[in-house]
Amino acid sequence: MKNKSLQQLKQYIARIFFPRQRNSILAVSQRILLVFIVTIAIPLLVLRITSLAVNKDVVIDTDGSDSSSGDLVVIQEDGAESVSKLKFETGSVSPQFGGPGTYQFSTYFIDPQNRNPDSIKIFITNIDDVDADDNLSWESHDMVKGPWTSNRGVNYIYERTFTTSEEGVYSFYFEAKIGNEVIHGPAYFSDDCTPGLCAECCGAWGGPKIIPQNLIDNHSIYMFDKDKDNYLWHYDIGENWVTSVAISDDSKLAIAADNQANLYVFDIASGDPIWTFQGDPKLNDGDTSLDRGLVALSQNGYIAASLKGIVYFFKINDDEPIWSHDIGMTLNGLEISGDGKYIAAGGRDTYVYLWNTQDPEPSWSYKVESEGGILGGSVIRSMDMAADGKSFVTGTSCPDRSIYVFSSNSSEPIFRAEVGSNFPAETVSISEDGALVLVGGGGAAEDPYSALLYKVGTTNELWKFSYVANPTLKVALSPDGQLFALGFILGGIYSGESSSANPIWQLKNVGYIADLDFSSDNKYLALGSGNNHVFLLSAQGDQIYQDWEVDNKVESIDISSDGKYVIAGTSLDKFIALSEEKGGSSDAEEEKAEIIQISEESGESGTQSQKILGMTLVQVLIICILGTIILSISIFLTIKKKYIWIVPVLIVGILAGFVVWHFLGSTGEAEKTVDTEEDGSGDGNLKWVVE
Repeated sequence: MKNKSLQQLKQYIARIFFPRQRNSILAVSQRILLVFIVTIAIPLLVLRITSLAVNKDVVIDTDGSDSSSGDLVVIQEDGAESVSKLKFETGSVSPQFGGPGTYQFSTYFIDPQNRNPDSIKIFITNIDDVDADDNLSWESHDMVKGPWTSNRGVNYIYERTFTTSEEGVYSFYFEAKIGNEVIHGPAYFSDDCTPGLCAECCGAWGGPKIIPQNLIDNHSIYMFDKDKDNYLWHYDIGENWVTSVAISDDSKLAIAADNQANLYVFDIASGDPIWTFQGDPKLNDGDTSLDRGLVALSQNGYIAASLKGIVYFFKINDDEPIWSHDIGMTLNGLEISGDGKYIAAGGRDTYVYLWNTQDPEPSWSYKVESEGGILGGSVIRSMDMAADGKSFVTGTSCPDRSIYVFSSNSSEPIFRAEVGSNFPAETVSISEDGALVLVGGGGAAEDPYSALLYKVGTTNELWKFSYVANPTLKVALSPDGQLFALGFILGGIYSGESSSANPIWQLKNVGYIADLDFSSDNKYLALGSGNNHVFLLSAQGDQIYQDWEVDNKVESIDISSDGKYVIAGTSLDKFIALSEEKGGSSDAEEEKAEIIQISEESGESGTQSQKILGMTLVQVLIICILGTIILSISIFLTIKKKYIWIVPVLIVGILAGFVVWHFLGSTGEAEKTVDTEEDGSGDGNLKWVVE
């Protein structure tokens, strides 16, 4: 009996591959379906499953100054789990920027066996110093044991003096040798990888910036009135960078912080400082040398500040902090709720913190764990909080590359989305109702987009905005969530309605955009640019109300709730292009800023093969299941010799239905291109994708 059943099964299989009537409709249909399943559906299913189990992406982390050191590119590759566990825990340079002079590089080397390495070396390059083949020139130097001790490893340092002729932006990596073992840092997920800055390399820390003295010496806080063509007043802080600014809800007071732990509170009408505060001096061991200084204001007059890794809580009319809490490492995000009851913060130690402001100890903390990342986690790159404090969003760097939404009463995120395989979440914004989150970054080929919009609670993004050659520095949602604005490294902003990724207008000829802010009444948009200008625009993009020029690059902005006042601070934190004094192209410097209304044009989306490769796991599974059912039906009908015509009809109908579903149905996919050239040639380089 068993042999007979086996024989029948062999006959059925033979009829699938070798039908008796080889030219019949049934035979042709069977073979078409079989080829589809074997060559497309099953391989895709296998690829989908294996890609979930093993991530082999090459990751480029444009991790600002926070991968322990800098604001340049860190490249990392996923690989096998480390066996020896030799590791460089971190890398830093101090100072992070400045003129010609002596700079100290530092790292912590970890060896679980506590062996003395044969050598610890540092490799340094000026990123503009390339040969004819665009290869960087690296110079190596021996490092020596440093003065600091830590459970993170043994400290090693190297000091180098840079001259005037060596101005530029630098990058560096480390090498350790113990016997036959050689490792490099940074290196993620693996024992070692090829060092340097390339697609196959493990990467490099960023910094320092050796900057011309004329850019270093001149930084100020500026206050502007919407109805006046010149600033109301400005306050000079010399070499320090103005890294964060805010205006009180009643538009009477303004506050600013710099990168040297100073806090300033001003009377807006007079421009006089009401009080200043100097944060506690801290040992410059690399953990806080990158600190920018952050401030946030509640609507009822409370201040949250982060200065050199210490979080402070003030009443705005008193220079004595109510309390302080030392995190010990640089913070990149700091927010306070409108009622002053909650403070959220996160940064380089890979933790998110939430305080009830009645207590200096955090109510809870959440570690963003990532194997192979700094301190076993991923750095918090960005943060934004809804005004009521009920929810806030954080964005993480590599290797996690995700956004997390938290409520104030729980340490577990209520929403998480991975934004890409190579997409550190450099900037985030949340709508006032906490329903929408906008995230920006990008610049890598692995993730051909520079911003995404999410509805909290929905796994897939609402849309993607693709400008792959131009990463996003700053994103903003209007308080009502109806409008979005994106500021880019290569200059200009795009803005539109958040219901669609299609931008309505663009601001051109303004240099890089490091900060922008909507007014609380959703009527105005203020922004600071890398070509030394502060702009006040209508939120709808139909008017430039003011174009104020200042003496340096504007990297922090805040606008009063009614749009009357704008405070701006100058800094070189995000400034990279040393060869161009204004930070933008020469053409842009000569041309006046202008708003361009964008006309939408339909364009061809990807090829059919690209879209098939974009099938979801569910779609591939459905194809395989339906194919199996159809093959079973065809075998049965072939044996019974009845209703043969049903088989090709089923095949054609199901495949047609799948095509309609995949391309036009529930996925809502649509690709469009927009002409960014004024002559309407259609040769512009902007493309966005709505998925």
